[in-house]
Amino acid sequence: MITAQDDDSALRIDGFEATAALLDLLLWSGPTSMIPTREAVMKWRATLTARGPGFASLVAECDEWLMPEQEAKE
Repeated sequence: MITAQDDDSALRIDGFEATAALLDLLLWSGPTSMIPTREAVMKWRATLTARGPGFASLVAECDEWLMPEQEAKE
């Protein structure tokens, strides 16, 4: 299982469905002990972007999660 902060190997190698399920758990439905840092989500976003247009909806999920912090800084 991917740790919320460091290892993004599952996001690099798993198929779309498994990756989507994992990202949903980490971003939205996991326990509070799994809440990721902004830096971790930015790393995951870069990993998913590199996987190509088939993962664009997952990049958008990362963007949505990051947005509240971006708005707070404006």
